[in-house]
This record gives sequence, structure tokens and C-alpha cells, in this order.
Amino acid sequence: MATPQDSVAPPQLTDGGPGEVVPGRASWVQASIDNSQWLAGLSPAGATQHETSWTDLTPATGWASTAGQQPQIMREGKTIWLRGAFTRSSVAGLLTAICQLPAGTFDTTQTRYIGSGVTSTGLVYELIVSATGMLTISGYTTIAAQTGFALPIAASCRIP
Repeated sequence: MATPQDSVAPPQLTDGGPGEVVPGRASWVQASIDNSQWLAGLSPAGATQHETSWTDLTPATGWASTAGQQPQIMREGKTIWLRGAFTRSSVAGLLTAICQLPAGTFDTTQTRYIGSGVTSTGLVYELIVSATGMLTISGYTTIAAQTGFALPIAASCRIP
């Protein structure tokens, strides 16, 4: 089949490179051979991956994991997610030391209020993460004298 005299053969496509415009294609965007800049911009300093899987948290002295509600943490970019519950097993369970969060999952420059909740016995509390990564609570009531209550930790926060 003959082609009209004024037709032009299509341009030869190449893989192109960063910033190179390839005729016949929309501009090519390099996905990034080295994604370290992308990771650094969307993740906390020192992170080697954008998202972590759910990781079990270890209760401090006087605290236990609530049956069927294992306390866990995950990081997605600069957002931290907490789920599960702790049970205060004895008065040795300090309200200022519920569990130590893993490195890279908390703001090391300041203490952060990350939420509030109600225990299984109806006590109201604030959920706080210290600049050292210790998960703590501050009670609005006589929470300090109570044991045996479940402390839900469903919360999320952003970190630098």
C-alpha cells in the first residue's frame, strides 16, 4: 500500500534519560534510580524504608498486653499508627512508663500529646509520647490508684 507523499515516518523512540524529551511521547519522568531523596522527604531522618509492618510493643514493668489486643506500632512515611491495648497489671506499672517505642517512631525534639481515651473502667486519660520515646498517660481522674484496667492505644501522629 502506498503512502501519501506528504506523510512523515514516525520518530524512532528511545529510552531517553532524565530531562530528555522523546519525540512522540509525553515527557519522560525518571522514577529515580536512587530513591534516597524521595525517602528522605517523606520519611523521618535515618529511615531506610517508607513503610514498616506492624510491630509488637513490649510492655514496661507493671503493664501487660491485653488479651486479643496486642499493642502494635507501624510507620507509614512520617505518620505513626498505634493499635491494641495495655492492661495495668500492678501498681508498679508507672503511668509515665507504659512502653518504649522503637527508634525512628517518635519525635526526639519534644514531648507530643497524641490522643485521649477512656480505659475499660471509665477513666479518662491523655496519651503522650515523650522525646525519649516512652509512651505515657496523664489521667484526669484517680487513674494512678487503679489496676486491672485496659488502656486502648488507638492513635496516630506525625513525626519530623
